Amino acid sequence: MKNLLLIIAVTALTLSLFAVLVNSEGSLNAPSAHPELIPAIEYKGNLTIYANGTVSNAAVIGQSGNTYLLQKDVLGNITDLRNDSILAGNGFSTNATAAGVAIKILNASGVTLTGLNVINSYVGAKLFNSSSITIENSNFTAKSTGISSYDSPGLDFNNLNVSAGTGTGIALISSPTLNLVSSKINASTGVNLANSTYSAVFSEDYFVIYVSGYGLSVAGDSSNIVFAHSVISSTKAHAGTGISISSDVANNVSIQGDRFLNLSGGISLNPGLGTNYAVDNNTFSNEYYPIYFGDVENFVIKGNMVNGSKSNAIVADYPYNGTISYNTITNFSAGYDAIYADYSIGGLVISHNTIFNPVLAANTEGISVFGGSPVTVFDNTVSKAQFAADIEFSMDVSVFDNTFFNCTYGLYTTNDQQYRVFSNNIMNSNYSISSNSDQLGQYYSNTVTNDTEYMLEIDLSSYLTFYHNNFMNGSKISTLLKGIVSVKWNLSLPIGGNYWSNYTGPSSNGIGSVPQNVTPSGSFKDFLPLAAAWTGYTIAFTESGLPTGSLWSVTLGSSTLSSTGSTIVFSPAAAEKISEPYTVGSVPGYNATSSGTVSLDGSSHVITITFTAINYTITFSETGLPAGSSWSVTINGLSKTSKNATISFSEPDGTYNVNVTGPSGYNVSLQSKTVTVNNGNANFSATFKQQSVSTPSGNPVAIYEGIGIGAAVGLVVGVLGTMYYNGTWIFRADRKKKG
Repeated sequence: MKNLLLIIAVTALTLSLFAVLVNSEGSLNAPSAHPELIPAIEYKGNLTIYANGTVSNAAVIGQSGNTYLLQKDVLGNITDLRNDSILAGNGFSTNATAAGVAIKILNASGVTLTGLNVINSYVGAKLFNSSSITIENSNFTAKSTGISSYDSPGLDFNNLNVSAGTGTGIALISSPTLNLVSSKINASTGVNLANSTYSAVFSEDYFVIYVSGYGLSVAGDSSNIVFAHSVISSTKAHAGTGISISSDVANNVSIQGDRFLNLSGGISLNPGLGTNYAVDNNTFSNEYYPIYFGDVENFVIKGNMVNGSKSNAIVADYPYNGTISYNTITNFSAGYDAIYADYSIGGLVISHNTIFNPVLAANTEGISVFGGSPVTVFDNTVSKAQFAADIEFSMDVSVFDNTFFNCTYGLYTTNDQQYRVFSNNIMNSNYSISSNSDQLGQYYSNTVTNDTEYMLEIDLSSYLTFYHNNFMNGSKISTLLKGIVSVKWNLSLPIGGNYWSNYTGPSSNGIGSVPQNVTPSGSFKDFLPLAAAWTGYTIAFTESGLPTGSLWSVTLGSSTLSSTGSTIVFSPAAAEKISEPYTVGSVPGYNATSSGTVSLDGSSHVITITFTAINYTITFSETGLPAGSSWSVTINGLSKTSKNATISFSEPDGTYNVNVTGPSGYNVSLQSKTVTVNNGNANFSATFKQQSVSTPSGNPVAIYEGIGIGAAVGLVVGVLGTMYYNGTWIFRADRKKKG
């Protein structure tokens, strides 16, 4: 019997193991509970997680609540229809073959894909009509598209590795929001946004472009894009574009802190009607077109490092209202520009840029502006270019505080109108200032040093004015002037003309007594040359004594300035050494030094103006007290007592609280509880009235009658009985007992 039972038990165990190894289709599979003992056999076929939570094959997809785990490799696809589900790779891979889709999420929301390894698929994952999808910590290798999304908002992808070869890493169509973080994408196009992507954030991602594709491509109505702290490079030298935006309307785009390496184009932004763009603190290395802007409104290109550009480094094409500032551009190629802007309107500012070391100086331009209005170029440094700054066919231009050195041309202007060039420092150039066919230009406070050909080259320009410029070239002052009309070389005194380092004539009060020849022939002259180099100086007035925010003013000569701060600063244009009168405007309630003189001798001066408050008399008058009675007045804590009819205070403008007291037995009626001083004396009145004492009145009979009535009332109360207890009167009626 025991032997029979043992035989039955062994047979049952053997059949059980065989049943596990043979699936319903006759193929062999490793037991999911012991993958370390028996290798998993690949499952062939398609799987589904249904909307009700069930699965098509529980042996392949294990389930714990709303979490689904692969139990073996899958050769086929997985479709997830379940809301709020989690599908985990669990160390296994999915292979949909080169013609299939590995993972499908259809009509579901709140789905999370995690730990997936998708290989050898046509499309790694496809999202359709779903929302709030998270894909994390997964690998996708696909022939066409790593992840595609259609009509699916709310996508959150992080820590992905997507490889699509000549295809697209992530493609979104009509999927409004995307957040891609800490992911690596290797594809012809890393991410493609099309048709109404309203918010896309990229952070700490790495894109490798296959040959000539795009890291990020944006088309259609897409806005609110942030691309930050990421890297885009190419598998082939100078191929592909980092970020391309060509949508009809793309607004609110920020590209910051990124690196663009070895590409054909770093950033190409040409949205047509786009507005609010910021490209700041990025690094570009060895691109043909590092930064290109076209038809963009309200933009900022700031703090970028551009090295080794093979063409124009920064291009703003038809921009409207933009700023290009604090960029560093080095080693750009011959024949191109570091910064190029054409047909800008609405205001273009180019400032604080550093541009140096082009590969070859020939045909290179540091800053090039064509057809702009208005344009401001200031505080830039450019060296070793053929043209440090080239401004052409522009209007309302200001060029100031720039440093240009070791260039063929310092500042070159042609066909410009209504422009100002001032406070620039141009050194070691062949041609320091060159003007061709310009009109209505002003040049002042510039310093030109050590040119090799011509300090001034002016051809066919008209209505130009030069004053307070320093032409410092030792004994060699060379100019080339042709076909000029109405050019002034000095203004009337006390402003004067320019400083020429070869001037040897006599001078008086800082102005030369003999004109300076501007050309060797003497056909043009500076009639009021400066005896010393011009240095801008200031006359500063500082005030003390006024309450914070008080408005005050100073007039120096014929100029008046006002301020609510503590300092007013003038920058006089006088080159002749003279004295100018000044007057301080009146401030109600305050005295100050009203006038004086200051020497305009080329040195800066600081003059202190002290304001002191004017005190006015406040007179308090009393009526109603007997002569010699003592009374007191207190205003804001200060008290005075007198036996006279008036009490006086001396106070500046202001409003003061009033308290008046008198002798015992008198009440006081005040004009007001406060008194106000406003740029004049003030009067205040107080009326005293003796307090009255009340006594009984009427004929004695009536009084006695009243007393009699009171006695009667008292008798009734006595009969009824009264008791006062704890603040309450208690009435009690005494009654005799019957019988």
